[in-house]
Amino acid sequence: MSLPLAPTERRAAVRRLVAIFGSVNDLIELLDADPLDPALARARATRDMIGELVVDLAGTAVRTSA
Repeated sequence: MSLPLAPTERRAAVRRLVAIFGSVNDLIELLDADPLDPALARARATRDMIGELVVDLAGTAVRTSA
């Protein structure tokens, strides 16, 4: 994959990132049993970074198609 991404590549990347986002949310649910587990904070930070990337990629698609 090369940058900048073509619209179809961007959509595919967003779909993959959304799937990963969901998997990390599942992991967070499992880790919630022990709120002091350092992995919980790491998983939340990772989820947030993925979410920001999804928003950035989706925002790029809107800006370039307008």
